[in-house]
Amino acid sequence: MRLTAMREPELVADQAALEAVAARIARADRVAVDVEANGLFAYRANLCTIQLAVVEEGELSIWLCDALALDLSPLAEALGAEAPLKILHDLTFDAELLAASGVRLGRVRDTSIAARFLGHEATGLGNVLERVLGVTVDKSLQQHDWGARPLSPAALVYLASDVAHLIALDDRLTDLARTQDILEEIEEESTHRAKQAELRLADMQPAYTRIKNATTLPTWPERAILRRIHALRERLAEEADVPSHRIVPSEMLLLLCREKPRTAEAFRSIVERRRPGLEPVEWIVAIEQGIADGDVPEEDKVFLERPSMNPVLAERRKRREGQINAWRKAEALRRGVAEQAVLPGHVARSIATKLAEFHPDVESKRRALLDIPGVGEKRFTAYLESWLAIEDLA
Repeated sequence: MRLTAMREPELVADQAALEAVAARIARADRVAVDVEANGLFAYRANLCTIQLAVVEEGELSIWLCDALALDLSPLAEALGAEAPLKILHDLTFDAELLAASGVRLGRVRDTSIAARFLGHEATGLGNVLERVLGVTVDKSLQQHDWGARPLSPAALVYLASDVAHLIALDDRLTDLARTQDILEEIEEESTHRAKQAELRLADMQPAYTRIKNATTLPTWPERAILRRIHALRERLAEEADVPSHRIVPSEMLLLLCREKPRTAEAFRSIVERRRPGLEPVEWIVAIEQGIADGDVPEEDKVFLERPSMNPVLAERRKRREGQINAWRKAEALRRGVAEQAVLPGHVARSIATKLAEFHPDVESKRRALLDIPGVGEKRFTAYLESWLAIEDLA
């Protein structure tokens, strides 16, 4: 799409203006979308701004919406499944924040996924814009507090730059994708990522069980301590309105679970170097409560138990992964495309897992493969029989 001009970006901070923007977006064929939040500065990341851009009669219109000042419901339909195609770069974060604010993205295409499927190794927006369009953008405000008001002139320029080139970038990447016949795969993966973002938002798994390496704690009493001190950390972070890691990093939580300090001196010997001045009393009480609990709630155990796999099944899965990866590499070479375009990593792993399982007949195996999310109709049609034909190595 050829642009003749770019209009001056508009700051949208009142409801009537947002409703007018939503109406204009609904008439477009594509809308570039980006968001900013204050997750580096607050306990809970708040959606702070939404940047939108569309092409109208050959001119690019950009709106910078102050999400902290607006009811975003007018955008729900404009950005939904029946609305124009949304162009985003690395959409997962954006989709989660928008969904949490009542705006669920539908009909999406991710230029980060497109770049990766086209063989780019560095897929950050700045890298892709420079390589594909020869455009350099200022990323100096990547760690800016977007919850601060008023938005400075420099901040407004930065916000506009994140969507100013997305439609042109999508044009170029889409042309390249059509040449390689991988556009459908890009759109399938984009849709999958948007759906996964919504599923994560609805996931009720207890937060303490999500701590990286929580399952490496060897005993249930240690995991019970983690539950108690994680709750304390979250309360302190919420009271101070700071990110949780600013109170105590997660790896230190695990160390406290293992060491179980019961005195102020023992506690300080663990945390003082990285968190000097942290008051020990509440932490020691929480540790003692965890020791007294001796276990986590029964319903939480499923998230902390390391699933054991039958050794035979584990070996089958390992062989299947090798076979699928070898097949993917050969198919990518045959088609002259990136391996990720043939099968994204998560799909390849899921196929290997399904093929490793014991099925009574080929039809049940076929049904298992058809249930894998993110594969898409095109891949199933082209490749299903090839996957079914893969046999165990000797």
